[in-house]
Order: sequence, then C-alpha cells, then structure tokens
Amino acid sequence: MSDDKQGVNLVIQALEVIHSPTSSNPERASAQAHLDQLNADRNASCFFGFELAKQHQDIVRHFGLNLLGRCISKDWSSFNPAEKTQIKDWVLTLCFEGLRDVGETNFILEKLAVLVVDIAKREWLQTWTDFDDVLQIMWTKTQSTRSICLKVLTDLIEDVFLNDDPVAGLRSPLLSAGLITIMTSTAVVNAFYASHPLSLVHGVQLKPDSQGWLRRLSEELERGTDDQALPILQVLRVTLSWVITKAIIDAQIMQRVCVALTNHNVRIRICAVDCLYIMLTRPLHPQDEFLPEIYTLYQPESIKALSDVWRNTSEMLQFRNGTLNDDDAYTMLKKFSETIMALACFKLGATQGVKLEEIDLANVLDLVLMTWQHNSLIISGMSNNFWCSVLRDERLNSHPHVTERLLQILQLGSQRLLHFEDARIQMLKGSEVQMYLDLDLENTPDLHAFCTNYRRFAFDIVRMVVFKRPKDATLWIREQVRNFFSKEYVDAADMAFAGKTSPMYISAETKFALIEACLRGVLRYREHLHLLESTNGSVLDVQSLNGIVAVSAPSSKEKKVEMANELQNAQEHIIAWCEEIISLTIRDPLVLGRQISVLVAFSSFLRTRSDLLFKILEKVIETATYYYPEDVIESTMNTIRDLRGRCGVELLRLGSTLPDQLWEIYPQLETTVNNILAKENATEDEHTIFNALLLAISQRTRSIDGEQKSEEFSKVLVKIVRVWDTAEVSNAFGSFQSFASTLMIEHIGDYLSKRQVISGPQLDNMQLDAAGYELLKAVKKARNWAWPIRASRKFVEATLDTPTALRDFERQLWREPIARIIPNLLRLLERISGYYNEHNWQNLDPILRLIAKESILERFWLHGVSQVTRDEFLEASTKSSDRCRELVHAVGHFLRRTREYCLSSLGTFSLLGESFYTLPNIGNSIMHALFGDTQGTSLHVWSTTIISSLRHVILNCPQGHYSTVLSIIMTTFPHIVLEKLRREWTGLMDRGALQTKEEEMEDQEGKEDLSDEMMEESLLRHLSYTTVKLFSDILTPPLTTMRIDRSVPGSIGTGKSVMSDWLLQQADIVPGVMMLLSFCLTINDTRSSIHAAKILRAIVPTLMESDDLQRYVCHEVFSATIRCIHDSYFVSIQTDLVNLLAHIYYLSLGKSTLPREILLSIPQLSGDVGMIKQFEDKLGAAKSDRARRSLMHELLVDHEIVGREAYGRGASLKVKLGADVTTKEVIRRFQESVSLRQEQEQQQNILVKDEESGIAKLFE
Repeated sequence: MSDDKQGVNLVIQALEVIHSPTSSNPERASAQAHLDQLNADRNASCFFGFELAKQHQDIVRHFGLNLLGRCISKDWSSFNPAEKTQIKDWVLTLCFEGLRDVGETNFILEKLAVLVVDIAKREWLQTWTDFDDVLQIMWTKTQSTRSICLKVLTDLIEDVFLNDDPVAGLRSPLLSAGLITIMTSTAVVNAFYASHPLSLVHGVQLKPDSQGWLRRLSEELERGTDDQALPILQVLRVTLSWVITKAIIDAQIMQRVCVALTNHNVRIRICAVDCLYIMLTRPLHPQDEFLPEIYTLYQPESIKALSDVWRNTSEMLQFRNGTLNDDDAYTMLKKFSETIMALACFKLGATQGVKLEEIDLANVLDLVLMTWQHNSLIISGMSNNFWCSVLRDERLNSHPHVTERLLQILQLGSQRLLHFEDARIQMLKGSEVQMYLDLDLENTPDLHAFCTNYRRFAFDIVRMVVFKRPKDATLWIREQVRNFFSKEYVDAADMAFAGKTSPMYISAETKFALIEACLRGVLRYREHLHLLESTNGSVLDVQSLNGIVAVSAPSSKEKKVEMANELQNAQEHIIAWCEEIISLTIRDPLVLGRQISVLVAFSSFLRTRSDLLFKILEKVIETATYYYPEDVIESTMNTIRDLRGRCGVELLRLGSTLPDQLWEIYPQLETTVNNILAKENATEDEHTIFNALLLAISQRTRSIDGEQKSEEFSKVLVKIVRVWDTAEVSNAFGSFQSFASTLMIEHIGDYLSKRQVISGPQLDNMQLDAAGYELLKAVKKARNWAWPIRASRKFVEATLDTPTALRDFERQLWREPIARIIPNLLRLLERISGYYNEHNWQNLDPILRLIAKESILERFWLHGVSQVTRDEFLEASTKSSDRCRELVHAVGHFLRRTREYCLSSLGTFSLLGESFYTLPNIGNSIMHALFGDTQGTSLHVWSTTIISSLRHVILNCPQGHYSTVLSIIMTTFPHIVLEKLRREWTGLMDRGALQTKEEEMEDQEGKEDLSDEMMEESLLRHLSYTTVKLFSDILTPPLTTMRIDRSVPGSIGTGKSVMSDWLLQQADIVPGVMMLLSFCLTINDTRSSIHAAKILRAIVPTLMESDDLQRYVCHEVFSATIRCIHDSYFVSIQTDLVNLLAHIYYLSLGKSTLPREILLSIPQLSGDVGMIKQFEDKLGAAKSDRARRSLMHELLVDHEIVGREAYGRGASLKVKLGADVTTKEVIRRFQESVSLRQEQEQQQNILVKDEESGIAKLFE
C-alpha cells in the first residue's frame, strides 16, 4: 500500500514539475519521461489513473482520467471480463464518490462523461446490463452527477445516431435499439413495436411502467432552472430526429420547447430553436399523429408569439462603431428565421390533401415577409426560395392572401435587385446592410457568390409576380423606371464615365434589371397561354383564340380569353415602353451597355414591328462600331472595349432569337456588315461578331432551304479559310524564326536598340516617342491574320441549334472548313509553346532575347489567389501603356490571348463530332500541339489547356473513335501530367516552400501580399485539382452531367458511362491512370486527395476483375493509402482513406494476400498473423460499408497507425443539429438551388420555369 501511495506521489510531483514555471528543461524532461513510462504500462495506467483521479488537485485528477481513457480506447479488447468490470466500477466510483456535489470543474465532468460513454459503446447490453439504472441514480444523486448523466445521454446518442463513430458503428443496431427503449416509455415502445416482431428492440429487456428519459427530461424542463434547461435541451436536440413520434407527443415536447423560446438566456433560446426546427423537418406521413401538434403553431396566438420572439431578438441587435453587439442573438435570429421557413413550408407543403380555404395563409405570409425585409441579406435570403415556390404553385399563387401581397412582394423584390457586392462600397456605406455583409462574408469570393445568387432569386421573384399580373406589374415597373430616368438620372447624363461601384450606375443597372425581369415574366405568361391552347395555335390575338377555344375547350374559353386580353394589354404597354427606352440618351459606356441589353430583350415582342426592331439593330451596330479617339486613357478604352464586347454579344442574341424577322432585311444587313468590315480600322472583334451574326441568321432561319443555307454558310466561312489557309500563314508557322518575324520582334528590337534599351527596368522607365507609338500601331495591325481563330469558334457556336447538339446537316457543312483550319491552328499552338522555351532563343540577338524573355512574363489575375480585385489589377496594368514596356507587353498579350483562343476553339471544334474526329491523325496532332514542347509552359497554361481544350476533346469523343483518337490521348496524357506534377511538387518541397496545413486552411484575404512561392503553390494546387477533376468526369461522371454519345442519333444519357467502362478495360491506359491517381492521392492538397480517393473507391471493383490490375491495386494503391493515413496532413480526409483501405481489403479476400503482407510489414503489426486473420474473418462477415470501415479503423487505431482522436475530424454529421445557418452552408444552398435550375436555362441568366418545383420540395 505504501508503494502505491509512493507511486501516486511521484506522479503528482512529476506533474507539478511540468506545470511549474520555475522548473528547468532537464527537470521537465525527466518528469515527462516518468509519465511516459507510466503511460506505456497498461495495468499501471489503469490503477494509477483511478488513484490519481481521486485526488483533490484538478490537474492531477484530469491526468488520471486521461490514463483511464487511454486504457479504455486503446487496450479495451485486451482486458479480460473481470478487468473490464473493474475499470467500469472505478469509473462509476469516480462519478458517484469522487466529485464535489456542486461547483465541480466542468472539464472533469466532461471527461468522466466521455469515459462512461466509451465503456457504454463497448459493453452496454452485453456485459453492462444496468446502464439505465446507473443513469437514473446519477440523475437523482447530486447536481454534478446529473450533469454527467445529461452529458452521457447527449454524447452517446450523437455517436450512435448522428456521428460517424467507428466504435458505435460496430454495434450500431443493438445500441440504437437500447437507446430507443430507455428514451421512450414502455407503453409507447410496446405499442409501436407490436407490429414489428423482428426488431432488435424485442431483445432488450424493458422495465415495466418506465416513463422513459424523454418524458423525464421534458417535465424537468418545465420546472427546472436555467442551468438545467440548456443541457436538457441539448439531449432533446440529438433525440428528436429519430425518436418515436408518439413519444414526443406523450412527453409534451412541442409545448415546452416553445416556452423555452422566450427564455432570457440566448443560448437556451438557440437550443430551443434547434429542437423546434428538427421537429418541423422530421419526415412524416400524411396521417401522422404528430401533425396536430405542429398545426397548433399556426394558430393566430402562436404566430403572434413567434413574431414577438423574432422581433424582440431582432431589436436586440445593434452596431456600435461597425461591431455587432451580440453575436449569440444574431445566431439565434438566423436559426429562428430558418425555422420560420421550415414552419411556413411545412404548412404549405402539407396542403396537397387540404383545402386552401381551411388554411389561414395571411399570418404565415406576414411572418415570412418580416424576415425577408431584414437588413441582413443572409436572413433575408433564407426566404427567397420560399417566395419562388409560393409563386410557382398554382394553388397558392391565386389564393387571395397571396394576391393581396403581390405588390408588396414586387416592391421588396425590386429593391433587392441591387448588385450588393458593389453597392456596399459607396451606395450603402455605413448602412446596416453593408455592416451585416461585412460581418457574414469576410472574403471576396464568398461575397460575390452570395450576392450574385441573392440577386438571381430577387430577379426570379419579380419575374413571377409579373407572370401573375402582367398588365398591372408592367405598368408599375414602367412608372418606376420612367421616374428614375426623368428625375434622378438627369444630372448623371453629362458626368464622366462611371465605375461599377458608383451609386448612379448601380441604380440605373438595377432599373434595367427590373425591366428584364418584367419582360421575362410577360414572355413566360405568353408561353403559358400557348400551353393552354388545345391545338397547335401560334396566334395570340383574341379573335383567333376564340375560334380555337370554341371548338376544343369550351369550359376554359373565358379563362383563355381573359388571359389573351391581359397579354395583349401588357404587350401594348411593352411596345410603347420600348420606344421610351430607345429614346433615352445615354453616353456612359456602362449604362449604355445595359440599355443595349434591355433593348435586345424587347425584341422578343417586336415580331410584327420591324420598324422598332430595325431601330434597335441600328442602335446596337452604331454603338458597337462608334469611333472613339485613340488618345483616351487606357482605363477608358478598356471600358469602351467592354461596351463593344457587350454589343457583340447582344447582336448574336438578336440573330439567334429572331432569325426569321432579320432574314427579311438580310440583304441590307449584309451590305452594312461588308461596309463596316471594309474599313481600315475594322477590328478583329468586329470581323468575328458581324460575320457570326450573318451566320446565325442564315443558319437558324426557317425561311430558306438547305441549299441556300449551305451557300450562305460558304460565303461566311470562305472569309476564314481565305485568311487562314494561305501559303503566307502556313510559312509563318514553318519555323521559330519565321514565327518570330510574324510577331515583328525584329522591328521592336531595332527600335529599342535605337533608344539604347538593354535591360528590363529601362522598359518601364523610358516613355514611347512618336516613332514608338507608330510601331505599336503597326505591331497590332500586323496581327489581322489571327482574327479567324476566335471567329471560327464563334461561328461553330452560331450554327448550333442548342449549346450541345448539332444537326447532321450542320456537321456536314463544317467538314471541309475545319479540315483546312485545324492543321494551321495546331501548328500555331506548337509555335507559341516553342516561343516560351528559352532554348529556342539561343541564336537570337541579345536585344531580341530580352524582348522574348520579358514578353513571356505572366501577369494575370487569378480568382481566389490575387490579393487585388480584377478592376484594380486591370488599372495597374494600364500604367505602362505609355512606356517602352508596352511594345513588349503587346507581344506577350497577343501570344497569351491567341493561345487561349486556340485552346478554346479546339474544344469547341470537338462538338462537331465525326467532322472533327475523322481528321487524319488528329489524336497525335493534338497531343503534339498541346504537350510536344512544354519546357516553358506555366502552371496556369497547363490548367487552361486541360480545362479549355483537352477536357472537351476527351468527353466529346464519339464511341466509334475511342480506339483511334481517345486511346492515343489517354495512353500518353496520364504519364505526361504525372511527370509534370511529380517534378513540380518535388521542387516545391525541396525548396521548403510548401505551406503547412494551417497555412493552407488559413484565410489569405487579410494578408498584404502573397509571395511568389505561395502564388506558385496555389497554381500547382489548381493544376492538381484540375487534373483529378478531369479524371473524375471521365471515370465517375455524375448522372446530371454524364455525356451521351453524340454520334448516335436520338441517344440519351442512361446513367452509365460508356467511356469509363471502355477505358477501364484498356490494358495500355489503366496503369497510367492508376499511377496518376495514386500520386494525386498522396500530394499535400486536400481537394485533390479526397477526389482521388473517391475515384479510386468507385473504380476499384472493376479493376479487381483483372489479375494484373488487381495486383497494382492491392499493392501500390493500398500502400499509397497507408502512407497517407499515417501522415498528419491528411487528418481531415481520414474517413475517405479508411473507407478506401477497407474496400480494397474486402475485395482482395480470397484473391490476393498483398494487403495482408503490407499490414504485417508495418512495425506496429509486424508478425501478428493471428490478429490479422481475426480481422479478415470479421471483415468478410461485415454486412455494410460502415461496418467494414469501422473494423479497419479499429485495427489501425488499436495499433497506433492512426490517432483515435483524429479520425472523422473532417466528417460531417449524418443529421444536422438544427438549422445550419453558417455562411458557408447558406452560400452552398443558394448555389445548389441556382445550379439545379441552370441546367434548364437558355441564353438568359434567370431561374427555372415556374412549374419545376413547389413548396413541398423545399425541405426534402
């Protein structure tokens, strides 16, 4: 006994030495060595853990509990039954006898609860049968034991039902059954499971007349103190998503949770809101007995109480010097707002079998309106999807309570059409809207993503209100726009060019967006009327409609006549409105660009008004070709270029939307275009856009036959071929010297030599003289031969019926032109790549080498990496426009832009199917052009090559050309990119420039500068992810983006990737792919690693069917995954890594012993064949992926191959604990909602048609 006491004293002394500020380093090291020795002894750890935990000092007690915890988590399986019982008794003794009755230290209570849970997960319902009795004793004994009891219930339920806990996962069915029986009263359990005779619940011994913990906790919540309310609500929060519905009713949870909403403690209110949200979003069947409980919330007094809680919480929030006074209250308000959405959607979504007359919508709608008007856009945005769904639902959007609020909805929606990310800088500076945005969205990408999607929803809400009331809404919006431009915009007309953040531009842009939303609403109304017609009627006037209805649908005649009248009135106002917008005199380029876009949108209503249509076309062409003096500053010129680019886009939109109407004036238009392009100052963009316009009209019109279309096609395409396929152009690409001459670098060299420029800094310091400016003009003019590069891509797009499908007729039209375009395009790519290779400069004069060296310096703005905005970057790049640097920059800019055009054109040409893939030796030619000379190719260009070109060439390949084209690319590309990635990652690590995990995850927004190494690493991570994403799209394409074989007419996506199946059967392709994915699995980039793991997990079953590939998977992939899981960098993705290991090992059973040999080669497992055999037996018998994953995790943790505390750190809960209102989650939901709709969008950036989704789908 004295030895034991002496041992305890030695440990206490060692802890005192370690924690004493006066101890020397040698003393601390000696003390730590003693503690480590104790840790290594299993039996000593248990005994001394118990003895130390009984002491008085909290540090000593906590160390003792840690010793016990380590024994339970690491060595439990090695203890015999008597030892397990002893440890359990020790832990319970500490709970009942080793605590202060009140005021116990929180971390001691937490640690004891963890120990109880760890034992319960392993032994409850096996050797520990009185677990519930122990909990009840804890509940009644002292305040401290009650705290442990509540914490045990919370943690155990989380691990069994909510977390991906591997220990609980091994006994999940039995533990689930046990928790059901102790949380629920015996009467409820017996009644519910009487009809489920096979349930494991019947194997758990029930206590007669047990009331269950749910009722016990509910009653205590009603009469308890605030100290007890919060932990009780925390137990309820993890329980309410899975417990039997009758148990919730029986325990009166709903009433008591609602009372807790009024508690003065904000943390209690937050937890109560979470509980309410979970109850509202539980899956319920139509006759569920819980429905009446929820319906009580819709009574007027309940709605008023909820409104009061929301309003009182909102009024608590105030900004003081830009800082919010109560973060918890703001969290409460966000969660409560999301819960209100769940309440409203539950009520309205449950109306499928309920008459609307029986539902009082007014109070519900007003409650949601209250949240929508809040100055926090995060809170306001939570209701956007709700309003979209209400306005789409035909039963709801015609209800009087909805129609009475349409004007208010329209007003609020129109106010929320601002570009908030720009408005916050000047227009909203100092407002609560701006301060909430700054609070919620701390970095630019998140701000941009959220505000963009918020505006999309506002646009759609306005559009759908217009759809419900076309005439009235059009009149109201027209009046708002007229007032703005006649009163507010008067003084702004003569101002200097406005920026995107100027209040005047933002206000004007918002009004134009309002017009677009209105026009889209009326167009949708017109489409809806077409759908109601019983014949193939395309006539919209009332008289024709009467004839149709009288014959086919007399019962709906009045409705259709009423709709036709409404439409006709709205269209009359729109045509008059169009004339008003045409007459506006606007000179500011940004505002003028928006005016042009809106005028083109009006064109859909002008099929019978060719006079107005011609005016619009005239205004667009005039704006696109208006001559500006060349001596304006560069920033102004950039704004003008943007305006011209917008006009080009709108011209093509006109041609695509109204080809038949424009064909009527095609001869005049063709003459106008030829006159414009004949001018000496005609730009590359003008050549491209105007020819694409002619092509779009002639190929889309239904007014001419195929022969004439072919003639018109040839007239335009011959311009490309004539410029592009010439001996002069071909010779220019014949050698590096001839290509350099085409760039005019000799002329630039002569000029710089005369100016005595011999170094890079001189280029920045020396200004251009008159001769320099003339040379700069000549250099730009000499590039006219390059305009067909971009034009050919635009021409392909202009001949598409839809963005992804081509008619066979159009394919044939392109067969001859691309055969003459592609060879020179690929040669040009080769020459550009060669220019970036310094070895090709060796024979050049020094001044030419200087030009080449300086011209290939990349100056680019990378979203998410650059620390300045795009506008700031562009502004900085214009500062050298009057220096000699501009001559060199002109060369580099041309090379970069031309390469990007070539790459994107190549990707677009792949849409032409057979015409493209039957070109002679196209596979080898593409690989040689893209990767033949990559000596000077930057990481940025590598990524662009994959994204813009190679990805499309691969995914668009018809099945009939897999063996002739795809095999050539896929045989070599994985090896090429693997060599590149290996070299770059190795170099980065050798230089010691690799960021730590903390630095990678750290928000870089606040840093003043990114070093070159950090920029390089960001680009390398991007290339790595781009590569893995490409192979994800190829091998495991998601169903919604799965490519179909365009070579088969009428083919559709089947949810099965033909390409993936073919590739995985090719013995010469798969090894390269596997080596690449195995390498990407191990690099220090989380996104790439996790995607590589998921790809491997998906394709391993197919690979295991081949003996050769099976060996590679079982050895190389398994080994790589083991190395990753042992690396602390990959902590956040260990769940996926363990999953991959378990899957490979499971599939290898009976086929390969390589995984076993690899495990046995690990020092911690060396030679323990018996233990591995037991593991294999359990693994083979496991029935689910989760069970197999848990077994693999248990093996790795028990032998310290991975740390137990690290597992699952990156995993998310299977069930959310209440509404997730984090900014990241809100942005994700916004983006997900928009992305689901974008698949059906055409040309306009609006949301999906009205009938696609309804209220009931919002919370599915």
